[in-house]
Amino acid sequence: PLWGRRDVVSTSEEALEKEAAGQGEDKPEGRRERILKAAIEVFASKGFHNALMDEVAKAAGVGKGTIYLYVSDKEHLLIEAIRHQLAMQEERVRAFVENEPDPIAVLYGLARLDFEFFTSNVELGKVIQSEQAALGYSERFRETMTQLRREGLELLRTVIARAQEKGALRSDIDARDLAIIYSGVVGAYFFSFLFDEGPPGDPEAVAGRCVDLFLDGARAKGEYL
Repeated sequence: PLWGRRDVVSTSEEALEKEAAGQGEDKPEGRRERILKAAIEVFASKGFHNALMDEVAKAAGVGKGTIYLYVSDKEHLLIEAIRHQLAMQEERVRAFVENEPDPIAVLYGLARLDFEFFTSNVELGKVIQSEQAALGYSERFRETMTQLRREGLELLRTVIARAQEKGALRSDIDARDLAIIYSGVVGAYFFSFLFDEGPPGDPEAVAGRCVDLFLDGARAKGEYL
């Protein structure tokens, strides 16, 4: 799972001031949205390194020069596109964690939210899974992807630590290690459905099975009160 901080890379809001506001129905906000969505589609289809900015511009219905009002280069566009697509999911995830007192229910809910989101955003999932190793990228991009992973892992660690305090999960394994294992179980299934089998017909059921498997090894012995 990747739920990151919004302050790792700015979203180039100053770019909106560089365009004349309200040119017909094509508002700057709408243009930016189209550009970022088109970037994900093109990068997922062609691969980041093979994709051209001209192809993104064509898919977005804008001139290539317009893209550079929002980002400085293609790598910056990739960063902005990933963060933009994840922003609403991040809000849903954090709101769910804050409002659900049962940490085991949170573990099921986080998997369900992720499966539902990436089932509806397959192109984004492919881009993230393909590019998150950050090989061949600048330090800026590597730091961004590392921060996204760290933030997601820390959120999981916090939830798991709460479950350990309640006696729901075994305490002889560090919470961070359990968070990594949880991410591995869920992430492996993501990779399979994104690149091999296609989205699951029932994302909630699949998410539940993944968490069941994790809990088979992680759950504390005895009754969970």
